[in-house]
Amino acid sequence: MQLRTNILEKLEEIVNRNDDTVNGIIAQTILNFAKLQNESFIINDVAETSHTSVSSVTKFCKMLGFTGWKEFYIFFRYELDNVRKLNQLHRINPLENTVKDLVSNHTIMMTKLLNENLTSILELKTMLKATKKVYLIGEHTHLDLLINFYHQLLGLGFDTSMTTHDFIAKKFLEKITKDDLVLWIVIDSNQTYLFNVLKHTDKPLPCDNIKFILKENSPILETNLTTRAPIIINDRRKMYTHQIIYNHLFIIFNAVLTMLN
Repeated sequence: MQLRTNILEKLEEIVNRNDDTVNGIIAQTILNFAKLQNESFIINDVAETSHTSVSSVTKFCKMLGFTGWKEFYIFFRYELDNVRKLNQLHRINPLENTVKDLVSNHTIMMTKLLNENLTSILELKTMLKATKKVYLIGEHTHLDLLINFYHQLLGLGFDTSMTTHDFIAKKFLEKITKDDLVLWIVIDSNQTYLFNVLKHTDKPLPCDNIKFILKENSPILETNLTTRAPIIINDRRKMYTHQIIYNHLFIIFNAVLTMLN
């Protein structure tokens, strides 16, 4: 499975071919909607405006490599929002790299992250589909993303609990059953208390139930706790700034949610 990125460029290619077929009309319609600042739109809007049909728009999305409109729109909005942010940055400081270079770098990062963790992300999707009870454990520095993912899982019907506190994480582990799932996000090397919870848990852990999101050099990789393939955040520059980690987690969570919907 390959998730297509750089959607705006692909749409522009279709339009620039002077394609007056249904695909060309739909591509132009979506680009026209994209010009409306911060406006959301749905598949029916595209079908009505392009004088096509919902099924035609769905086929168009599949032609681009997506499973349908919902998956296409999630990645399209994510890319569009990033382009707008980068355009704003370019206006503030025109001496920085061009917007095109910045978008290209981001696209490369996004594609590499998903491709390197494709097996792990698909495994997490399978694990989520096989359980109803999910425990999210993470560090406080990523609380906003954890909360967002927590509410998304609730909306999909999962019985979900979340914590950033070591003593509550320990309680979660004490009552986990073979049918539950723990998604454990341990990123910041300076905040190892969540790792210490693992080492000081009294009862044997059902390690098959734990899915980790880790940095490449995490000490957890040297233990026997990662029986499931972990998702690895690997920043080639070894910077691991809050923004880099935020971007990586956002991409991972959205990829998982897209496949669950």
